Amino acid sequence: MKIPAAISLTSDETRIIGLALAVKIAMAAFMLFAFYQFSDFEQIHNLGNRLYTGQENRTAWYLAFANWDGQHYLILSDLGYKHWNFAQAFYPLYPMLMRALSAVFSPWMSGLILNYLFTAGFCVFLHRIAAHIKCPKPHLAVLMLLAFPTAFFTGAIYTEALFLFLLTGFLYHLLVTRSYAVLMYAFLMPLTRGTAIFIAGGLLLHTALEYAQARAAQIAPVKPFDWRYPALCLAAFLAGALAYLLFMKFATGDAFSGFAAQDLFPSQFSASNLFNPAIFLGHLVADIRLFGDWFAGLENLHDYHHLPDHGIVLFFLAALIFVLRREWALLCFYFPLVYAHAAMSTVRADSYLRYMLIAAPFLVLAGLKAAPRSAAVYALCAVLFAAQLYFAYRFSLNQWAG
Repeated sequence: MKIPAAISLTSDETRIIGLALAVKIAMAAFMLFAFYQFSDFEQIHNLGNRLYTGQENRTAWYLAFANWDGQHYLILSDLGYKHWNFAQAFYPLYPMLMRALSAVFSPWMSGLILNYLFTAGFCVFLHRIAAHIKCPKPHLAVLMLLAFPTAFFTGAIYTEALFLFLLTGFLYHLLVTRSYAVLMYAFLMPLTRGTAIFIAGGLLLHTALEYAQARAAQIAPVKPFDWRYPALCLAAFLAGALAYLLFMKFATGDAFSGFAAQDLFPSQFSASNLFNPAIFLGHLVADIRLFGDWFAGLENLHDYHHLPDHGIVLFFLAALIFVLRREWALLCFYFPLVYAHAAMSTVRADSYLRYMLIAAPFLVLAGLKAAPRSAAVYALCAVLFAAQLYFAYRFSLNQWAG
């Protein structure tokens, strides 16, 4: 199948964009309905989570999309990095893009508009990647990702849509076009989320795989492996990380203030956890309250050790062998995103449901390469959408949703 140029859109891709926007608009309408019908923002116990309220109007519609981390992005886009120390833990690209649009739109409107555009972008890239690796029905990859239980975050004031856009754009140019446009996506990822380090790790694994494959396929005389392209990609990641440090130095006076702010949050990441898989898996299983109380594990989503949050990591880890059998190139990035990301936050695991959204495209693509029946895929999407409605309902009411 011929892959279209990076900018031009085919009729199929135009329909993909229409599907993505329709899903996002429908989910936004549902979240607003839940917010106005069931909101308890006037109750005193909930006010502690209202760090940014604009005009102090706790019934403002945008609050349905700006809970938890979303409020920090509003603070950063509206008031800057020196206003609130906790907000310094969040990366600058998304709030600065929101600020760039502030001359025309309000901060919350800017965030939502950007996310809708990024959602359309990553859906197109995902469709192209699915076509490239010969998934029988590439549009199903888009539908399955949009149905993921925490995909509603791509329509909230969060960085999920932006990071998925940069990730899929990076993968499209790395795996499909092999163009230097990949450098822009690699550079911008470290300015968006710390998750970029796992993509860089995946790039190292992918390069090692390419080298091994090239060596195995070579016939004398041996042609030297071309390291320039992967080296430039890695350099772009490093340049993005340096740009982040320089930005924080300029914005706060301390290049490492973002890392210091991250220590203020319950989820304390530690690279040492990567080398203790037994401890990580022990926490992952033993801390699930399912084994002590089935209903607590399913219902108490406010706490850090609930069944859906830990269960999804166990599922994604179990799926490693499935991805391995389908597509090595996908596994190179899937493994760091699942294992490394989860293991580093072993101390207080609290956002696996949301973190796994970034790894979901790889599992979706591997699953579709198995050519499942369309009816089974649609049925699965219906179940996933139902779960997403539940989590979106919780999120819109400022309750923990991953």
